[in-house]
Amino acid sequence: MLDFDDIIGHQRIKDRLIAEAASKRPRHAYIFDGTEGVGRQSTALAFARLLNCEEGGSKACKKCGSCVRIAEGYDLDVITVQREKRDITVDVIREQINQKIVFAPHLSRYKVFIMPEADKMNVAAQNALLKTLEEPPEYALFILITSNCGRLLPTVLSRCAVIKFDPLPMDAVRAYLAKETALSSDEANIYALYSRGSIEKAMELQSSESFKELRRYTKDICSRLLNADLIEVFEIAEGTKQYKDNYQDITGMIRSYFRDALIWATTRDMKHIINADNVEFIKNLADRLGVRVLLLLNEELTDMEKSMRTNGDFQLLCEELFLKMKEK
Repeated sequence: MLDFDDIIGHQRIKDRLIAEAASKRPRHAYIFDGTEGVGRQSTALAFARLLNCEEGGSKACKKCGSCVRIAEGYDLDVITVQREKRDITVDVIREQINQKIVFAPHLSRYKVFIMPEADKMNVAAQNALLKTLEEPPEYALFILITSNCGRLLPTVLSRCAVIKFDPLPMDAVRAYLAKETALSSDEANIYALYSRGSIEKAMELQSSESFKELRRYTKDICSRLLNADLIEVFEIAEGTKQYKDNYQDITGMIRSYFRDALIWATTRDMKHIINADNVEFIKNLADRLGVRVLLLLNEELTDMEKSMRTNGDFQLLCEELFLKMKEK
């Protein structure tokens, strides 16, 4: 996937990069910021290919020497920075960027440095890179790929054009899964929902036994809560603490069950139900909780997710949510 036409979504970003390539005056440094698996790396490679295409049009020709070298992964003028440790260290910057940037491109118009997980640079590495960003050679272009560009120093951010990659629409992920996998329509719906807009995440989930087990666990606790007494509610909440690192998946799964139950409770129509493999469970949830409680729980989930983003106590937040389920 090295052409903009092959990249799903992000049309505004693609149009901007195509225009900047056509102008022959692209920025010397970009930050592609967004969730993993939404197309940042593919877009970086497509941009590098377009910039160095010998035909120089609005689309890479796919035939010239530069296009072929990039597609086959041996272009010496498109360098992907590699890290061996948890952080990107100053030695990585010196050896893979600063020592190479002094030499002009071998065969291409630009020497492009692509740095995945650039937000893992430690402070020393960022300062080493900063010196190069301040006075780069005309032929050099940097693409820093981040999941949280806020971890970069303000001085680094100020010298880059920051481009935000939004999560892909659920319909786009579902269409990709339907085309590229043997999943049924119902299965594609489920994995697209939990992908959080990432095709990479969706592909991982559809072959993940741990995800399937987590989904079974989440359904089980919702079922148990319907008949639990107060002591059991606290016991169930205590059991969730082992899943703190998966809180986004758990809250997403619970929200999808409440959403489906709300649809059934208000329309008695299964057409828009996501969890189509759990129809009887959804119907039971709807009948037992009712519209008022389901709406209340949806609001509680939103507050819970906000609290978790600021280091909230997952077990305590689950207790509050589960107690709301008992309010009828």
